[in-house]
Amino acid sequence: MHELTFKEMRRISKVNRFHADGNIKTCAIFGCGHNALIMIDGQKLTLQLEHISQGVGHKSRMAMLAALMGGRALPAKELAYRAGVSSQTASSHLRVLEKTGFIKCIKCGRHRYYELTHPEIAEGLESLAVRLPPVPPVLPPHLCLARLCYDHLAGRLGVMIAQTLLRDGVISMNDTGFDVSKTGADLERIFGIDVAALMTRRRKFAPRCIDWSERTPHIAGALGAAIASASESKGWIKIAPDSREVHITREGHDFFSQFIGKEWDAHRRDD
Repeated sequence: MHELTFKEMRRISKVNRFHADGNIKTCAIFGCGHNALIMIDGQKLTLQLEHISQGVGHKSRMAMLAALMGGRALPAKELAYRAGVSSQTASSHLRVLEKTGFIKCIKCGRHRYYELTHPEIAEGLESLAVRLPPVPPVLPPHLCLARLCYDHLAGRLGVMIAQTLLRDGVISMNDTGFDVSKTGADLERIFGIDVAALMTRRRKFAPRCIDWSERTPHIAGALGAAIASASESKGWIKIAPDSREVHITREGHDFFSQFIGKEWDAHRRDD
């Protein structure tokens, strides 16, 4: 491997000073060569990872992010309770999460609410948890069965819905997510979802989100949110107002038993 000369190192130092905009084309001005590009890309990635670690590098901030993965905006007092810290400490953690871009503040009169800046943050955190060395699950059984991952269904229910739609040929899997087979008429018949309208939205249609407890993909994006919304509006599930908890109703168990098949019957609870 080529070792950088002192002159090349001085050129790299100049590039770093002019490189605040993250545009590697600046390197061409000084003729730094391939090694400089590698070094600068590495430095940029290091800075980005350091920025991320500032946000997630404390268990209280992770607890707050986990609470916001339910897709609802929550007040600072509620987030402090979820994280088990005082209001003053919570304010400090919330400032860090805002600064690092994980959350945003919504003002409503004199009240302030906090939410994730983008649904993909929840999807990314859940996928990251899957790819790290496994730890014993800490979720209670009912959350492993059904919960929200931001605004779409996760847990065994979310995974089994995806697997059933794949089994029945309603959707197919691509490199990064799911495609709708044919015209989407089956999704409209099953859930009452207007697939054509979903596809006109700016949000990703149906990316895969690796489920933390099941370690298998469920459906995220616009389609995942539409399935969760339709399930709630049809009375199959009830979503807790201030948590990720999803309760499956008796009507929901009846539907999922018919839709998924006998695999669902083992999870049936008519309470």
